[in-house]
Parts: sequence; structure tokens; C-alpha cells
Amino acid sequence: MSVSKAFRALSLLFMASLAGCGFHLRGGETSDGAGQILYLEKAGSTRVGSRLPDAIRLTGAQLARTMLDAKGVIRILKETDERRTMSLNLGGRGNLFDLYTRVRYEVTTPQGEIIIPPQEVEVKREYFNNQLSPIGQGEEESLLRSEMERELAETLVRRVLIEMGRNPGGKS
Repeated sequence: MSVSKAFRALSLLFMASLAGCGFHLRGGETSDGAGQILYLEKAGSTRVGSRLPDAIRLTGAQLARTMLDAKGVIRILKETDERRTMSLNLGGRGNLFDLYTRVRYEVTTPQGEIIIPPQEVEVKREYFNNQLSPIGQGEEESLLRSEMERELAETLVRRVLIEMGRNPGGKS
């Protein structure tokens, strides 16, 4: 019986330590954007802009149908992609590349007051260009670009929501 009691006590101690460690599943809470209503101005005109509606919904914020219903208006001012060769092989072809995607954006109230002045957010990836499989090179880069655009949209929305939480009035 004492072994059974010791096992129970050890089990309870283990369960209590797991409950108190603070571990949460990613995506389990969507309260960062709860109560925020955002409008996207010309969202579909850029690749990152077209991914913003999904990123907004993931945070728990709402997407307004009209600008007047929103607390903040996100404007994508500029989106740029860049590819830099970082190393060459003996034949002079690129082996290692850096891929960059940058977005310049601002957030205003529906009345035009600046909540977040123009800022830039950037995502960078490196990839190795395998010369032995040339068919997959273009597909690999397009998959990386797609992943970068998704990450950039999510980062941009999180930044906007954090700043709007700090500065709900509009004047930055």
C-alpha cells in the first residue's frame, strides 16, 4: 500500500508541475485581436495584401466590409522582392541565394488620422540552388516566396494589433 500511495503522490506532483508550467498550444488563443476591426485598402493589389484577410482572422480580429466600420485602415504602400546571389560554384552559377520580401505599410483611422506612420517589415530566407536538379529550382523558390508572404502578412497584422492596443486613439 505504501508503494501505491507513493505512486499516487508522485503522479499528482507530476500533473501539478505540468499544469503550472505555462505551456499552451500554438494558435489555441486568438485573443490578441479580439475586439479589433480592420479594413484593408486595396488588399488584393499585392501578394502579401491578398494574404492579410486570413492573417487577420487568425488573430481573432474582424475584417470590416466598409472603411467606416473599422477601427483601423491598413494600406500597403509598397511591396518589393529581392534575390541576391551569395555564393557561386566553379562554373560561375549561383549556389546560395538570399530572398527578401519587404512591405511598406501604414495604418490610419477611417477619418485619416495616423495610427501607425509608414513602416517597413521584411522577411528573409536563404536557399541552396542544387545544380544537379535544375527542374525543381524554380518551384523551390516559388514555395519559399509563398511561405514568406504568409509569414509577412501574419507579422504585419500582429504589429498592427499590438500598436493599436497601445495607441487606440489614433495620434501616434
